[in-house]
Amino acid sequence: MRIIVDLDDVICDCGMLYVVNKFLNTNYDINDITRYYVQDLIPEDKMEDFMTFFFDNNMYELVKINDDAKEVLKYLNDTYEVYICSAYVVKDDVSRSGILTLRKHNFLYQNFSFINPNHYIFTSSKDIISADVRIDDKLSNLKGEAKLKLLYTAYHNKELSDKELQKESVVRVNNWLEIKQAIDNYNNDNRM
Repeated sequence: MRIIVDLDDVICDCGMLYVVNKFLNTNYDINDITRYYVQDLIPEDKMEDFMTFFFDNNMYELVKINDDAKEVLKYLNDTYEVYICSAYVVKDDVSRSGILTLRKHNFLYQNFSFINPNHYIFTSSKDIISADVRIDDKLSNLKGEAKLKLLYTAYHNKELSDKELQKESVVRVNNWLEIKQAIDNYNNDNRM
C-alpha cells in the first residue's frame, strides 16, 4: 500500500510562523492565523524585504516535529510504502524557491533517516501521483487517485465542516495516532 504524506503542518508545525514572528518582532500564535498563507500577515510594502529574510533563514531549523509523527511514520514506513510529498514553490518569490528542496531534504534526512531519500517528492501538483492513501493539511492537495484521503487538522482548515469533507470523501485526523488508526483500519477492512 502506497502512502503519500505532506511535510509542512503535517509532519512538522508551521515553520512560516516562526520566520514571520522573527521578521516582524511579533508573537503571533498559530491560533491567530486563519488563512493558508501565513506570510499574508506581512504588510505589502515589506514583502520584498521579508522574502529576502525568509530565504536567508532556514525555517526547518526552527520547526518542531508534531507529536508521535516520528514513531508513526517509522511504523508506517516499516509496514507500507511511504513517500513524503511536499510543495516547495513560494507564491511570493518563485525564483528563489528551489533552495527549499534542499532544506526540506536535509530536514527529512536528519530527522527521518528511516525513509529512503528516493521517496522524497517535491511538487505542488500532488494529484498527478497515484497512491492508496493521501495525508495532507490542504484539502485541494487531497485531489487525485487515492482510496483513503486524510485531512490533517491545521490552523487554516479547522472551519471545514464534516459535510464538506464527506462531499470530497475525506476523513479528518487530528493527530498522528489517529492517522495510524485510520490507515490500519482501512488496511484491515480491505484485506482479502
